[in-house]
Amino acid sequence: MKGDAMTMTKFNKSSSSYVTHLDWSLDSSVIRTNDGSYEVLYYDVNSMKKNDSGRSAYKDEPWATNSCVFSWGTQGVWQKGQDGTDINHCDRSHQPLVNGMQLVATADDSSKLNIYKYPSP
Repeated sequence: MKGDAMTMTKFNKSSSSYVTHLDWSLDSSVIRTNDGSYEVLYYDVNSMKKNDSGRSAYKDEPWATNSCVFSWGTQGVWQKGQDGTDINHCDRSHQPLVNGMQLVATADDSSKLNIYKYPSP
């Protein structure tokens, strides 16, 4: 777009492996990532820094998206014998069902679509 300036900023390298999934907080102030070494990392967008206490600092954070397969709310979607690469994607429903329950859907290496109650600790 001519006349518009866009600033691109990079976070300091923090993941010990390639990033596989990321989520935005509802207010866009936090990013949560998963990576190839199964880490869950949290970044403060305003300071542009990783928050090493993110797991506790953002434990009650409302997330706009939920594609990270490693998170508190997706602990129960992993089946016995699966490793960190078996679930390829997940996403949480954006609105509760009529009964107030939310769901999370996963897609795995067995070509299965699985649906669980969310959170699924």
